[in-house]
Amino acid sequence: MNSYLNIFDSWQNLATNWSISVLKSILVMVLGWWAVNKICKMSLLFFQKSISDKGIASFLYSIVKFSLRVVLVITALGCLGINVGSFFAAIGASFVAVGLSLKDNLSNLMSGMVLVINKPIHVGDYIEFENVKGTVIKIEMLFTTLQTEDKNKTVIIPNSKLSANSIVRQSKYDVSLIKRVYELDNFSEKYNEIKWYFEKEFILNNKILQIPPPNIEFETFKDNKTLLKINVWSMNKNKKALQEDVENSINRASQKYAIHFKEQPVESESHTGKL
Repeated sequence: MNSYLNIFDSWQNLATNWSISVLKSILVMVLGWWAVNKICKMSLLFFQKSISDKGIASFLYSIVKFSLRVVLVITALGCLGINVGSFFAAIGASFVAVGLSLKDNLSNLMSGMVLVINKPIHVGDYIEFENVKGTVIKIEMLFTTLQTEDKNKTVIIPNSKLSANSIVRQSKYDVSLIKRVYELDNFSEKYNEIKWYFEKEFILNNKILQIPPPNIEFETFKDNKTLLKINVWSMNKNKKALQEDVENSINRASQKYAIHFKEQPVESESHTGKL
């Protein structure tokens, strides 16, 4: 009889200790989760005020949020009596297997760092990617989030896909398209030579962006009217100087090929760029 009582007492003590550990772990998770959310909000405000690039701010915020939540989970496991040291040892022993299973996430993480450092896109850019169009609202550790034209929908794209594929970017920040249309006063059979002349001029001009490349086109109509259309991209800071360079290239071509280029009006001289 005494043996049964001893077993009952030991189980009762074990259940009591386990219940206390579970309650303590739950309390740590609840209070810790609340504290982590508060810290994350404060860090987000700090990053937004101290870092002008919203993409970097959101990326750093996602790292802080992930790190704090990992620490919180580990602390809660410790409250349950789980040996955290052996837990980390087990993780270390299976690191290769975990790395292989999470290779896509690791690729997304590294790609997210590339996006933040090289800045091919910014928060606020309107981009076209594959069959998706939308405004970049977040660049995080693993994913980039777009707000589509339908305000009720968002699209989440893995960072590895964004860094490995072509993106059409419409940015309000830094680039402009300069458009020029000229009518030629006489017909010339040297259109290919003239086009190559402008292509060479624009390749050598470091104020002109090469992605997307400059576009030079001739368009001939039935009445022998011929138009030269020039589209070049530049950083906004180089826009004025580049406009002068384009005019100078036109003047040199006019003298070289004995052709008068009469400028024609265009719908929009420059607008927000696409990259």
